Amino acid sequence: MGRKNRDLSYLKPFCFYCDKTFKNEVYLHQHQKAKHFTCQRCFKKFSSCDSLKNHVESAHHEVLTKIPNAAGDRSDIKNKIFGMQGVPRVEIEKRIRKGAEEYWTKILSAQYQQRRKENKLRIKQNKLVAKQENAQDIKQDVILLINQSRMNKKKSINMNIIQKLNQSALILILINYQNNEVFQQ
Repeated sequence: MGRKNRDLSYLKPFCFYCDKTFKNEVYLHQHQKAKHFTCQRCFKKFSSCDSLKNHVESAHHEVLTKIPNAAGDRSDIKNKIFGMQGVPRVEIEKRIRKGAEEYWTKILSAQYQQRRKENKLRIKQNKLVAKQENAQDIKQDVILLINQSRMNKKKSINMNIIQKLNQSALILILINYQNNEVFQQ
C-alpha cells in the first residue's frame, strides 16, 4: 500500500451532523448549509444553526427542537458548530484514532496474507522435494533388487520381493522393464 493509495479521509474536514468527509472546509460549509441548515417549510438556506433557529421562530412561529438530517445523538440544537469550529475535540480524536486503526488493520492484514501465501508456497516446495527424494529412494531399491537378482544369476525378479515394495515402486519397475521380460508370472 503506497502513499497514493492511502485512505486519509479520517484526517479531512467532516460534517459533525452526518459524518460525511470533504476535501476542504468550503465544501463542508456548503454541505451544512444545504443539508442541515435549511428550513424544512420554506427551503431557505442558512449559514448556521442559530440563523435557522431564529428564522423558524420568527417566520413560522415554531420552535426548532433538532437539526434537520442529522444523526440521532448529534441533532441537538444546542450544538454551536460551524464547519469544523465547535466540533468537540473528543469527536475529532475519536475519528483520527478510528481511521488510524482501520489503516493499520488493513496494512497488517495485507502483510498476513503475503506471509500466508509464502508459507503455502514453501509447503508445496517441501512436499515436492520429499516426493522427489522418495522417488529416488524407490529407484535405488529397484536397482538394488535387480542387481541382487542378477548376482544370484536369476533371469527374473521374484514376485515376493516386489510385493514388499510400495505401489509407486511397482509402477516404476513396470514402466522401466516392461519390454524386458524380467518378471515371472
